[in-house]
Amino acid sequence: MNSKHCIIHSGSGKEDPWLAPDMNEIVIRKLLEEDVAPSYVVALQDPTVLRLTEARHTHWDEKAIREYVKQHQNSKSQILFGVFLTEENSHIGNVRIFSRNDIHKRCELSIMMFGSNSRGKGYGTAAIREATEYAFEHWHMHRVMADYYEINEPSARAFEKAGFLYEGTFREHFRLPSGEYVASIRVAKIRH
Repeated sequence: MNSKHCIIHSGSGKEDPWLAPDMNEIVIRKLLEEDVAPSYVVALQDPTVLRLTEARHTHWDEKAIREYVKQHQNSKSQILFGVFLTEENSHIGNVRIFSRNDIHKRCELSIMMFGSNSRGKGYGTAAIREATEYAFEHWHMHRVMADYYEINEPSARAFEKAGFLYEGTFREHFRLPSGEYVASIRVAKIRH
Protein backbone atom coordinates (compact mmCIF):
# COMPACT_ATOMS: atom_id res chain seq x y z
CA MET A 1 0.00 0.00 0.00
CA ASN A 2 1.20 3.51 -0.73
CA SER A 3 -0.69 5.25 2.05
CA LYS A 4 1.00 5.96 5.32
CA HIS A 5 -2.11 7.19 7.08
CA CYS A 6 -4.71 4.49 7.46
CA ILE A 7 -5.99 0.99 7.65
CA ILE A 8 -9.27 -0.37 6.33
CA HIS A 9 -11.40 -2.54 8.56
CA SER A 10 -14.06 -4.82 7.20
CA GLY A 11 -16.63 -3.63 9.72
CA SER A 12 -16.48 -6.98 11.50
CA GLY A 13 -13.74 -5.76 13.84
CA LYS A 14 -11.08 -7.69 11.93
CA GLU A 15 -8.48 -6.03 9.75
CA ASP A 16 -8.38 -7.01 6.10
CA PRO A 17 -5.12 -9.00 5.90
CA TRP A 18 -3.81 -7.35 2.74
CA LEU A 19 -3.21 -4.00 4.48
CA ALA A 20 0.05 -2.86 6.02
CA PRO A 21 -0.22 -2.82 9.84
CA ASP A 22 1.77 0.40 10.43
CA MET A 23 -0.92 2.79 9.18
CA ASN A 24 -2.43 4.26 12.29
CA GLU A 25 -3.43 7.93 12.04
CA ILE A 26 -6.84 7.18 10.55
CA VAL A 27 -9.06 4.16 10.23
CA ILE A 28 -11.24 3.56 7.21
CA ARG A 29 -13.98 1.02 7.71
CA LYS A 30 -17.46 0.27 6.50
CA LEU A 31 -19.79 2.84 7.99
CA LEU A 32 -22.38 1.34 10.31
CA GLU A 33 -25.71 2.67 11.45
CA GLU A 34 -24.35 3.06 14.99
CA ASP A 35 -21.75 5.49 13.59
CA VAL A 36 -24.49 8.06 12.94
CA ALA A 37 -23.64 10.47 15.74
CA PRO A 38 -24.92 14.02 16.29
CA SER A 39 -21.64 15.44 14.90
CA TYR A 40 -22.22 13.54 11.63
CA VAL A 41 -25.78 14.89 11.36
CA VAL A 42 -24.50 18.44 11.99
CA ALA A 43 -21.81 17.99 9.32
CA LEU A 44 -24.36 16.89 6.71
CA GLN A 45 -26.48 19.93 7.50
CA ASP A 46 -23.57 22.36 7.10
CA PRO A 47 -23.82 24.22 3.76
CA THR A 48 -20.03 24.79 3.72
CA VAL A 49 -19.48 21.01 3.89
CA LEU A 50 -22.08 20.23 1.24
CA ARG A 51 -21.38 23.19 -1.07
CA LEU A 52 -19.40 21.28 -3.70
CA THR A 53 -21.16 17.93 -3.42
CA GLU A 54 -24.30 16.43 -4.85
CA ALA A 55 -25.33 15.63 -1.27
CA ARG A 56 -26.43 19.27 -1.01
CA HIS A 57 -29.64 18.33 -2.84
CA THR A 58 -30.86 16.13 0.03
CA HIS A 59 -32.23 17.20 3.40
CA TRP A 60 -30.08 15.24 5.86
CA ASP A 61 -31.69 14.58 9.21
CA GLU A 62 -30.79 11.63 11.43
CA LYS A 63 -33.44 9.38 9.92
CA ALA A 64 -32.31 10.09 6.33
CA ILE A 65 -28.67 9.51 7.24
CA ARG A 66 -29.41 6.22 9.01
CA GLU A 67 -31.39 5.03 5.99
CA TYR A 68 -28.56 6.03 3.63
CA VAL A 69 -26.01 4.16 5.74
CA LYS A 70 -28.29 1.13 6.06
CA GLN A 71 -28.87 0.85 2.29
CA HIS A 72 -25.09 0.55 1.82
CA GLN A 73 -24.57 -2.12 4.50
CA ASN A 74 -25.81 -5.13 2.54
CA SER A 75 -25.26 -3.90 -0.98
CA LYS A 76 -23.05 -5.78 -3.44
CA SER A 77 -22.73 -2.74 -5.75
CA GLN A 78 -21.75 0.01 -3.31
CA ILE A 79 -19.80 0.43 -0.08
CA LEU A 80 -19.82 3.46 2.19
CA PHE A 81 -16.65 3.74 4.26
CA GLY A 82 -16.27 6.07 7.21
CA VAL A 83 -12.97 7.83 7.81
CA PHE A 84 -12.11 8.12 11.51
CA LEU A 85 -9.22 9.73 13.39
CA THR A 86 -7.75 6.86 15.38
CA GLU A 87 -6.70 8.78 18.47
CA GLU A 88 -10.03 10.57 18.98
CA ASN A 89 -12.26 8.01 17.22
CA SER A 90 -13.93 10.98 15.52
CA HIS A 91 -15.72 10.55 12.21
CA ILE A 92 -14.12 13.02 9.77
CA GLY A 93 -15.42 11.90 6.40
CA ASN A 94 -16.78 9.27 4.06
CA VAL A 95 -15.51 7.64 0.91
CA ARG A 96 -17.86 5.60 -1.23
CA ILE A 97 -17.35 3.14 -4.06
CA PHE A 98 -20.46 2.55 -6.14
CA SER A 99 -21.90 1.85 -9.60
CA ARG A 100 -20.02 -1.43 -9.65
CA ASN A 101 -19.94 -2.94 -13.12
CA ASP A 102 -18.62 -6.50 -13.11
CA ILE A 103 -18.80 -6.85 -16.89
CA HIS A 104 -16.50 -3.93 -17.63
CA LYS A 105 -14.69 -4.15 -14.27
CA ARG A 106 -15.22 -0.50 -13.32
CA CYS A 107 -16.79 1.52 -10.55
CA GLU A 108 -17.16 5.09 -9.30
CA LEU A 109 -15.70 6.72 -6.19
CA SER A 110 -16.83 9.76 -4.23
CA ILE A 111 -15.46 11.39 -1.11
CA MET A 112 -16.64 13.92 1.46
CA MET A 113 -14.37 15.12 4.24
CA PHE A 114 -16.01 17.17 6.97
CA GLY A 115 -13.68 17.16 9.95
CA SER A 116 -12.34 20.72 10.09
CA ASN A 117 -9.42 19.62 12.27
CA SER A 118 -8.34 17.13 9.61
CA ARG A 119 -8.12 19.26 6.47
CA GLY A 120 -4.83 19.56 4.65
CA LYS A 121 -3.25 16.55 6.35
CA GLY A 122 -3.55 14.05 3.52
CA TYR A 123 -6.41 12.07 5.03
CA GLY A 124 -8.64 12.55 1.97
CA THR A 125 -5.85 11.38 -0.31
CA ALA A 126 -5.27 8.35 1.93
CA ALA A 127 -8.99 7.54 1.94
CA ILE A 128 -9.14 7.73 -1.86
CA ARG A 129 -6.07 5.48 -2.17
CA GLU A 130 -7.42 2.88 0.24
CA ALA A 131 -10.95 2.77 -1.20
CA THR A 132 -9.47 2.49 -4.70
CA GLU A 133 -7.20 -0.32 -3.59
CA TYR A 134 -10.21 -2.02 -1.97
CA ALA A 135 -12.07 -1.83 -5.31
CA PHE A 136 -9.05 -3.31 -7.12
CA GLU A 137 -8.31 -6.06 -4.60
CA HIS A 138 -11.77 -7.09 -3.37
CA TRP A 139 -14.04 -6.20 -6.26
CA HIS A 140 -11.38 -7.02 -8.89
CA MET A 141 -12.06 -3.75 -10.71
CA HIS A 142 -9.80 -2.63 -13.54
CA ARG A 143 -10.86 1.03 -13.43
CA VAL A 144 -12.07 3.43 -10.72
CA MET A 145 -13.56 6.77 -11.84
CA ALA A 146 -14.54 9.96 -10.06
CA ASP A 147 -15.90 13.41 -10.80
CA TYR A 148 -15.47 16.62 -8.85
CA TYR A 149 -16.54 20.23 -9.19
CA GLU A 150 -13.96 22.19 -11.20
CA ILE A 151 -13.62 24.74 -8.40
CA ASN A 152 -12.98 22.09 -5.72
CA GLU A 153 -9.22 22.47 -5.41
CA PRO A 154 -8.83 20.12 -2.41
CA SER A 155 -10.46 17.32 -4.44
CA ALA A 156 -8.24 18.07 -7.44
CA ARG A 157 -5.12 17.79 -5.27
CA ALA A 158 -6.31 14.67 -3.42
CA PHE A 159 -7.18 12.74 -6.59
CA GLU A 160 -3.91 13.76 -8.27
CA LYS A 161 -1.87 12.67 -5.24
CA ALA A 162 -3.81 9.39 -5.15
CA GLY A 163 -2.68 8.63 -8.72
CA PHE A 164 -5.86 9.50 -10.60
CA LEU A 165 -5.36 10.97 -14.07
CA TYR A 166 -7.41 13.66 -15.79
CA GLU A 167 -9.72 12.26 -18.47
CA GLY A 168 -12.00 15.10 -19.42
CA THR A 169 -14.16 18.08 -18.62
CA PHE A 170 -17.94 18.20 -18.71
CA ARG A 171 -18.59 21.89 -19.32
CA GLU A 172 -21.27 23.64 -17.26
CA HIS A 173 -22.18 20.32 -15.65
CA PHE A 174 -23.06 21.43 -12.10
CA ARG A 175 -25.37 24.30 -11.17
CA LEU A 176 -24.41 26.13 -7.98
CA PRO A 177 -27.02 27.69 -5.65
CA SER A 178 -26.02 31.09 -7.10
CA GLY A 179 -27.23 29.91 -10.51
CA GLU A 180 -23.70 29.79 -11.90
CA TYR A 181 -22.65 26.67 -13.79
CA VAL A 182 -19.28 25.02 -13.24
CA ALA A 183 -17.57 22.17 -15.02
CA SER A 184 -17.19 18.64 -13.77
CA ILE A 185 -13.71 17.15 -13.95
CA ARG A 186 -13.49 13.43 -14.73
CA VAL A 187 -10.53 11.49 -13.39
CA ALA A 188 -9.74 7.79 -13.21
CA LYS A 189 -7.20 5.30 -12.05
CA ILE A 190 -6.46 2.09 -13.94
CA ARG A 191 -5.18 -1.00 -12.24
CA HIS A 192 -1.78 -2.03 -13.55
